[in-house]
Amino acid sequence: MALVQFGTRSPHVVEYEETDARNFISPIWSVLGGGGALWALNRGAVVRVEDMTPEMNEAGFIACEYNPIRRSALVDTATDMDLGPTLALVDPGATVTRSSLVGDGNFLNAGMIVGSVSRLGEHVSVNRASSIGHHCNIDEQFSIVPGLYMPSNVRAGFGAVVAVAPARCSDYNRAAGFSGETDAE
Repeated sequence: MALVQFGTRSPHVVEYEETDARNFISPIWSVLGGGGALWALNRGAVVRVEDMTPEMNEAGFIACEYNPIRRSALVDTATDMDLGPTLALVDPGATVTRSSLVGDGNFLNAGMIVGSVSRLGEHVSVNRASSIGHHCNIDEQFSIVPGLYMPSNVRAGFGAVVAVAPARCSDYNRAAGFSGETDAE
């Protein structure tokens, strides 16, 4: 399986690279996207968008960004280039029940759990050791911070972030155009 990691300017890219290695995924290309520092571990695999080859264009992509707003921009850029998302990138240490539906382009990190009959839309990021209960409905571009427990029967909207620090979660949700109050407001 070949993979294009789209957006290597996010610190979160290292988590994707480690999961790639545990899944023996090769070749892997890391494509720069957005501004900021380069965080990729394998800097020899980093290319600029304009230097992508036809072989890279045929591989599936995954947007390597925790922030759903920036991840959405990376997805838009990649799809505008006619790239298609990869199947979900699932760490071998993750547990996904057989009755769950997991969309393309998702990142499910080590130690996370998806409960029975849950649905995860496309381009969702579930971080290390997080748990999603049964019968949850997670929309596209959703993010969960490491170690978070989400109870059963939860619906999470497009681009939302579930975090332990409500103020940060609230900031992301406001930027994504959601209204509502959290305990921090």
